[in-house]
This record gives sequence, structure tokens and C-alpha cells, in this order.
Amino acid sequence: MELLLLWRWSTTVQITSLVMIAVFFWRLPLGATLLFFDLDGFKEINDRHGHAAGDETLRRFASALRESFRPSDTLVRYAGDEFVVVASGLDAASAAQRVASLRDRLRHPGAGEPPVSFSVGTAELAPGGHPESALRGADEAMYAAKRLGEGARARA
Repeated sequence: MELLLLWRWSTTVQITSLVMIAVFFWRLPLGATLLFFDLDGFKEINDRHGHAAGDETLRRFASALRESFRPSDTLVRYAGDEFVVVASGLDAASAAQRVASLRDRLRHPGAGEPPVSFSVGTAELAPGGHPESALRGADEAMYAAKRLGEGARARA
């Protein structure tokens, strides 16, 4: 049991309790929808409200991800304010519903909490496909969504 707890601790990012990227590639299923999230205006949150508020924003986002996606989905803090969800068997309509649920959960911040919005890009990983290519496609789609404006969504 202690070894399992140590492994879990060593493979998660402590602020968000989400899987770290090295484990993400190890656990990546074949055939999945990848959703690549980037928080909008995160630097301004840190600059205006301080790094403690930034850390709490990351925790709120991670918590909302857990509430919006299925227990079988892999949730990853990719880097900084970027997150990835790997969801096997999730069609485009269901993915859109989960993204809408995530936006709803973050729409009304608590007292003194800065608002959180995000841009998201999605890509499909075909069975036998290359995970790195799908991740790159989702990342590029996320940047395309950012160019469309705050809170946008795009597909690869």
C-alpha cells in the first residue's frame, strides 16, 4: 500500500492532483479524443492577484475538470496553465457537452476569486495512431481557438 501511495504521489502534480505528462504518455489509450485546454489571462491573474491566487485558480480548474469529465478519462496538467483530457469513446457532441459543463462550473467564481475562462482545441487519436501527432493537433487547434478570442473552441 505504501508503495502504491508513493507511486501515485510521484506521478501527480501536487497543486492540481492531476497526472503528470510522463505518465500521460504511458497511459494514453489507443483511440481517443484529446482536448487541450489553456487558461485565458492566467498571467494577469498571477500579476494582479499574486501567485497564491494563481495556484488556487489551477486547483479550481482541475477540480472543475474532474467534475465535468468521466472517471475513466485521463486528466493531465500538461504545463503551466495548460491541461489535457484524454477521453476514449467520447464523441464530438459529448465532448462539447463536457466542455460546456466545465465553462458553467467556472462561470461564477467565489468571493474574491478571479474569473476563469479557457480556450480549448480537440483532436482525434485513431486506433494505432501516433499520440504525439494527435497531441500536436489538439495543441494547434487550441491556439487557433485562442486567435478566435477568449473562451473559444476549435477542432484539429
